[in-house]
Amino acid sequence: FPDMWPGEDLVFCARLLRAGSRVRRLDAAVTVHHHPPGIVAMLRHQIELGRTSALARQIEVMDGARYVKSAAVAPLLFAGRTLRAVRWLVRYHPCDIPRFVALSPLYFAGLAAWCSGFGRGVTEARS
Repeated sequence: FPDMWPGEDLVFCARLLRAGSRVRRLDAAVTVHHHPPGIVAMLRHQIELGRTSALARQIEVMDGARYVKSAAVAPLLFAGRTLRAVRWLVRYHPCDIPRFVALSPLYFAGLAAWCSGFGRGVTEARS
């Protein structure tokens, strides 16, 4: 894989599935993602995560990733990811909804940065 990651896990799993392997979801597995300290650093980090996510989807066409053809789709990802987060909270952690609402400005800023990076990644991959 190119040395640009995070994102290689998306490509790796897609290639395993295409080869006929099974990728199991392990509920007991825990991933800890550390953001750099500070809001500005976190937003820069989110931009890079969005960019590499788009690039990964250009390297390996994945199910449900056909939307990576236009940077204009990035704003739709904002709405989609917000709905997915709310749906997940309602299903698995409804008691955390008030905390999510309280932190939503930070969540939305990070998500907007991610979408911006995603749009850049789509544009970068197409050029």
